This record gives sequence, structure tokens and C-alpha cells, in this order.
Amino acid sequence: MIEIPIDIDFIDGDGCHITVDVTLNDTENGLFIIDTGASKTVLDKDLTQHLLQPISPEELNEEINQSLIEKLTPEQKKQLGLEGESVVSVGVGPGKIDFNFGVLQKLNIGNFETTNFYVAYIDLSNVNNLYEALGKPKIWGLLGGDFLLEHNAIIDYKQRKMFLSE
Repeated sequence: MIEIPIDIDFIDGDGCHITVDVTLNDTENGLFIIDTGASKTVLDKDLTQHLLQPISPEELNEEINQSLIEKLTPEQKKQLGLEGESVVSVGVGPGKIDFNFGVLQKLNIGNFETTNFYVAYIDLSNVNNLYEALGKPKIWGLLGGDFLLEHNAIIDYKQRKMFLSE
């Protein structure tokens, strides 16, 4: 297991976000939220899209398992308002979130490294507006359940560390 230092940023009283510094493609550093409630790792399209090799949902299906949304029949997608060219997701806020897929060539967190990692990229301006209002740095992305599961993540809040397996 590789030990990664994490920060706990208190938001709105006793609420918090777990954050970690990440290096993308050996060229750029950014702050990510560790989001155990997000099913997929996402990057902010305005900050990171230039770092990704875009892929279509069809190409993604050939590489990794289909998402729950992609398993829906066309009729189910229509009933849920999920039909159309772009893939969409839902979050805790109202409405749908449009996103695209890409491949990140390299992601480093401390001494941990993964390559050719499939991610979604979305507009994280709402998150960044909140962080700006709180005087905090921009958020480049969210490490989601796909990453955390794949690398058997263990988060130790008391020690402020995350442990990952390669």
C-alpha cells in the first residue's frame, strides 16, 4: 500500500471535503476532491480538457464496463430524459450533467502512479465558485468510486492519509 497525505477542508461548519494534490501527465499540478459518492472520476473541462485524449462513449464501451446509464434501454433513457447524442449523469443538484470521456495518460498522487486512466470531464464551475468564495484554490477534479475501488483505497481521517494499492 502506498501512503498518500490528504487534507481535510472544512466547508459549511462541520461539513468537509477531503482533498489531495495530483499531478497530471507529469506537467500540471492540481487539487482534487476525494469523492466517495461519485461513481466516476471527473476532471474540470475548463482546467484539464487539454490534457486528455478524447474518446467517444462507443470507444469507452470497448475498453471498460458499461455504466448503469449505458445499460438502460432506449425507452428507459427516454423516460428518464437521458436520450440524445451526449452522455449525461445526475448529481446531488437538480438537472442533468453533460459530460464527455477522455483518457488521462498519467496521474500521480504522491508516490502513486496510474496510466491510461479513463475519466469523464465536466463543468466544475459550481464547485470552483464555492471554493473561490471560501478563499480556497481551484478544484481540478474529483477522484471517484471507480478510482477508489480499483486501487483499494483506505481513507484514515484521523491520520489524514489515504492508502492505495497499485
